[in-house]
Amino acid sequence: MIETAIHNIEEDLHTDIENTAIKYLDSILQEDIRFYDKDEDCMEFLLFLSVQHQRTEKIKKSVLEASSLKMSRWLCLKMWNVLRHIFAINVAWVLYAERNFLG
Repeated sequence: MIETAIHNIEEDLHTDIENTAIKYLDSILQEDIRFYDKDEDCMEFLLFLSVQHQRTEKIKKSVLEASSLKMSRWLCLKMWNVLRHIFAINVAWVLYAERNFLG
């Protein structure tokens, strides 16, 4: 029962993030990326991208392989659902903070 609740909480979080991104994806399809110049919109969109990236099996596998000790791999696996959100927030923040320096 606890495992189901944990899973559902994370899925609800992902659903909220994905629902927030719909307006940005629609804008991109209209070839309009002006939202990227607005701080809050830019942050939301970059968080969405980062979360989606961290959800991939390839990223999870890479992180687990980078864990050198068997115990650290086990801990990473057990904590992956939390870790990927921490990683995604950090990636999104760096992309947001440095967005004006990339052009």
